[in-house]
Amino acid sequence: QEPCEKDNITFFTSDLKYKVDEGASKCDPSDTQIQDQGTWSFNPAKTIITLDSNNGAPEAFTIAELSASTFKGTYRIVEDFVGSGTATAYTLTFTFTAVK
Repeated sequence: QEPCEKDNITFFTSDLKYKVDEGASKCDPSDTQIQDQGTWSFNPAKTIITLDSNNGAPEAFTIAELSASTFKGTYRIVEDFVGSGTATAYTLTFTFTAVK
């Protein structure tokens, strides 16, 4: 991650909404403070959380650990990050911790 991304904060609310706040530093000063927002939902087994963005397609995250203070999981990305014309699959492993 770029340093400007490390202070982003994702808020999940009990009314099944989420938003991603840019935090104190922005990668582009002209970016809006709220980077993304939408709704979230679990699959029936609560092993996958899906974020349905107001700005794009839904994204599904596999849950490895979920508690009141920690959300760990993985997300599969398939993109052409280097501009070669060939998409490559990546697995992003992440940990969110509660902000107090």
